[in-house]
Amino acid sequence: MKEISAKEINESIRGLQSGNIAVNLQSIFIKTAENAFITVAPHSSEQEITASDLQKLNSKQLQRTNNTVFRIFSHHADISAVIACSPKFCAVAASCYKRIPPVLDDMAQIVGVYAEVVELEDQNRILRLFKKNHALIIKNNADGIGAIAAGRDLAQAAAAALILEKSAQVFIEAQYLGGAKALHWFNAKRMNHGYRTKYSKMNTNVRHLSERDYSRKIAADELELRAKIVEMGKQLVRENLMQGTWGNISVRLNNHQMLVTPSGIDYFSLSPYDIVLVDLESLEHEGSLKPTSEKLIHADLLKKNKDINCIIHTHPLHCGAYIAAHKPLIVTAPEIKSILKGNVAIADYAASGTKKLAENILRAIKENSACFMANHGLVVCGSSLEDALKKCRTIEAYARSELDKLLHTGNA
Repeated sequence: MKEISAKEINESIRGLQSGNIAVNLQSIFIKTAENAFITVAPHSSEQEITASDLQKLNSKQLQRTNNTVFRIFSHHADISAVIACSPKFCAVAASCYKRIPPVLDDMAQIVGVYAEVVELEDQNRILRLFKKNHALIIKNNADGIGAIAAGRDLAQAAAAALILEKSAQVFIEAQYLGGAKALHWFNAKRMNHGYRTKYSKMNTNVRHLSERDYSRKIAADELELRAKIVEMGKQLVRENLMQGTWGNISVRLNNHQMLVTPSGIDYFSLSPYDIVLVDLESLEHEGSLKPTSEKLIHADLLKKNKDINCIIHTHPLHCGAYIAAHKPLIVTAPEIKSILKGNVAIADYAASGTKKLAENILRAIKENSACFMANHGLVVCGSSLEDALKKCRTIEAYARSELDKLLHTGNA
């Protein structure tokens, strides 16, 4: 366990706010050592947290402050951060459903095979569910707590909260597109197991790279491009277009190589030296960090069209209803169509990182510049990082406006 800074807490709070999740600052708890915890002392939520706002607690003090959180830490040695929050769509789901099925890949991985709805008083069930789930929907709580998320660190707990709320929103709003098509429970269980046993540990055990780890001198222009990729990843997370370590970015370096984000590493911890150089043909990579598991998608799209220089794969919020309902986004506004070069098609579902998924995406992206991946996310092609980001923002905003029209008219 490591000490956590006020800066890290502020970053997580801003991320939660980007997903419209209200957080009582005294509902963030971090375990720093055995019998040592940190929470945030009461202060104006308008202000940035400083070191003086971090309140240290021992086990007895934590138990008096929040017995549920105390019990979660006591029963699960691998949990070092807990967030109790009040997400809007989780509250709706708690009043209408017993659980949410696995409508998205990332939900199955981090939230659980199902997003379970539980009463706070049912402490034994909460403790049991946190063996395999990282977030739960809470119902009938007098204090307004609508969800509890937990993780190995605060960043993972925040990602679990964001993906839980996204899944609730997607499940509810997909009804206006014919309903969400859930993943098969067996596939969801396999993804959840893979995340818990392997993927979630990559960020914890990573050894970040530096200039000394390279046998070659990286050219100044390549290093600048690497730095831009790092900043783009942070920006996408800040805008809730990606959560946690999900999503990936690639940029063409030359006709034979691309630069891609590494697999399973938090975007806010990356340095330019962590970005991975990959051969477009062989997919062999430089250095000890593994490239994104979606590297084949990036390579195939870059090889397909020489005008494409950047690929961004996101896990957006408002597009999620279309992604879960397996529906394309039909673009009728001329100004939007001129940016995207057509509709946003839907690529058939296939497991992440597989050749089949890459093939499905290539079929979906033809003259257009983007497609949804069923139950997964969005892929956008651009002439540059800036162009790809513009398209990501455009698609997310247009999806929101189209959903709002459906919600307003009540056309399910």
